[in-house]
Amino acid sequence: MGQSTSVSGLPDARAFLDRAVAAEKGSSATFETKAAATTFRFRCYTCRDRERKKNVKIYPEDSPMYGASIYDTLMLVIRPVGEKWEFIAVHDEDWALENVSAEIKDL
Repeated sequence: MGQSTSVSGLPDARAFLDRAVAAEKGSSATFETKAAATTFRFRCYTCRDRERKKNVKIYPEDSPMYGASIYDTLMLVIRPVGEKWEFIAVHDEDWALENVSAEIKDL
C-alpha cells in the first residue's frame, strides 16, 4: 500500500511533528527496528511535503508560508540507542550542529 496523498492520512506523523515543534528542543520516538524508524521518518517527510503543497493552495505567493511548512524547521535524525533505534525531530540549532555527522568549520 502506498503513502497517503492527504495530510489527514498521516495522523501519527502530524501529531509527532506538532509535538516536536511545540517542544523546547524537539521530540524523539524509540523503535524496535531501524526499518520501523525509517518508515516513520518517511511518513514525517511525506507529511511535511503534503503541508507544503496544501499551503500553496491556502496562502498567497507573497506569504512566507506559501509552499512552506511549520515542520521545515525540524531536522529529522535516526540513530541507534542500544538494541533499539531513536527517531528524533529537533529544532534546537545547537543540538543539530553537535549531532551532524560531518566536520563543520568557519571559512
